[in-house]
Amino acid sequence: MPRLLAVCTWGLFILAASAEGEGSLAAFGDRYNVLRLSEFVVLGVPPASNPFDPDEIAVDVVFGTPSGRQLRVPAFWYEPYRWALEDGKEKLLREADGEWRLRFAPEEVGEYRWELVWGGAARASGVFQVEAETEAGAVDGFIEAPSGKEGYFQRRAGKPFLLIGENCCWHGARGTYDYDDWFAKFAGNHMNFARIWMWPAAFGIEVRPEERLQYNLADAWRLDYVFRLAQDKRIALMLCLDFHGMFQVEPDMWGGNNHWPRHPYNAAQGGPCAAQNDFFTHPEAKQLYQKRLRYLVARYGAFSNLLAWEFFNEINNVYKSLNAPDVVAWHAEMAAWMKTHDPYRHCISTSFGSAFASREMWALPGLDFAQYHSYLNWEVGRKQPVTLAREVVHRFDTFQKSVLISEFGTSGLGLDKENDPYSRGLRQALWAGALSGTAGTAMPWFWESIHHAELYGLWKSLGDFLAPVDFAEGEWRPLEITAPEELVVCGISNGHAAMLYGVAERFHFPDGATAEGEVTKGVRISFPLRDGEYLVQWWKPETGGTFAEAPLTVSDGEAQVETPRFTVDGAARLVEAKHK
Repeated sequence: MPRLLAVCTWGLFILAASAEGEGSLAAFGDRYNVLRLSEFVVLGVPPASNPFDPDEIAVDVVFGTPSGRQLRVPAFWYEPYRWALEDGKEKLLREADGEWRLRFAPEEVGEYRWELVWGGAARASGVFQVEAETEAGAVDGFIEAPSGKEGYFQRRAGKPFLLIGENCCWHGARGTYDYDDWFAKFAGNHMNFARIWMWPAAFGIEVRPEERLQYNLADAWRLDYVFRLAQDKRIALMLCLDFHGMFQVEPDMWGGNNHWPRHPYNAAQGGPCAAQNDFFTHPEAKQLYQKRLRYLVARYGAFSNLLAWEFFNEINNVYKSLNAPDVVAWHAEMAAWMKTHDPYRHCISTSFGSAFASREMWALPGLDFAQYHSYLNWEVGRKQPVTLAREVVHRFDTFQKSVLISEFGTSGLGLDKENDPYSRGLRQALWAGALSGTAGTAMPWFWESIHHAELYGLWKSLGDFLAPVDFAEGEWRPLEITAPEELVVCGISNGHAAMLYGVAERFHFPDGATAEGEVTKGVRISFPLRDGEYLVQWWKPETGGTFAEAPLTVSDGEAQVETPRFTVDGAARLVEAKHK
């Protein structure tokens, strides 16, 4: 059996077999812990005119796990950068020439075999030992999709968790320094999720003509930083790989986002696509895209806080220039490719604008969960946050997939403080998303405005409320609640515990955004629950903290709950007396 050789040279530990080989791995450190990302420099690889093209050279490491599985992990071309803030703008400076890197996060404790491969031949091999992680430095495990139409994401071999977060899709002129500020607020307010875009304004590695199969390594480095920062703060990230504006020709309502004339795959820029729809049908375009996917898997797949790959943001917004069945077929093909080539088996999704729902798209087995985007001023008909959340859950029943309201705004034009001065619409969407049966809170847009307005307390109150809840205890499902019309209420239950959120109808956004008046009178609501003795704890969503509690006896499988008097909204936890 080849023995591991570990020799520290220039801060790296050289891994090689005892037999002579053409290449080797050099690790940043001499210890390997389960779930923790280990990074290696791949040495000895021959020069390539284009290291991004796996048709010219594809460098992989095949790992044999302690349980007998084999994982093929691609290496990627990397350039190191350092960063500085000058006059309020982030500046990146390349520190050295490029080199091959490999990232690997083992999921098992024990002995791993490895074999370095390129050009169809093994170049070096060896073994190393993966140890259990110490509790103080533990890293959260990889994330699995909800099973069925109701449920929550969960850490592999771990507990389910409800997503509490918002969109943080791109940075401003301060670059990654923005994320230092934003994620610090996340960490202090129970926020565990953010959505990131790859597009021309930030993080896009193949979005300009000169970047076709010549990826933007500065933006890739920025995304590295955001992933590492998020992992340190225990924040899961959904990475959106493309957006609809890449296929637009004319400026949109924002005066831009018309990137098709400069799209790297556009024939006018030397690419294979004469028209936008060719992106989804032309064999060369699909091959180019799969090469990009390979690079993304290599560079970011080993981050266990990667919640999901999201192929597109709101692709239906440009369906007038596309053939919808071709777009669906493309998603099926690319999802199947990812399922085969992503060794970490990350979740996959896509998204549509506003209320658009495609039965053909969401029926694809390769898409693990559904998404819904909602801006209330653009919703068809009169929509309110609590009723919207309940309707979203019912709308996606037939797909047998969990759904996330992954974009939300009381208006699509801004934070809308004029029409929502007390943030009632925003608060109602957060709580209703969490307690209606979706996979998490509604995920607001306009993150810069939320940050400047210091609205993170809305998330903290909800996080404090949810903190004692064990989502691994039973299956939490939406409740069928009977309530008088003056109270709009939603809730979830696992059969022997329940959580409720109610809004007095006259305070329900939008009509109740500025309503004032006397304290809401108590009403009676009922819903199914296992017989037993319970404690009902009432919570203040606006400020946090309990404001009332009372014992409750449930008989005949029906809970009859008298609400206390409250203004605007209230939430309740019902726990069995033995668990209080």
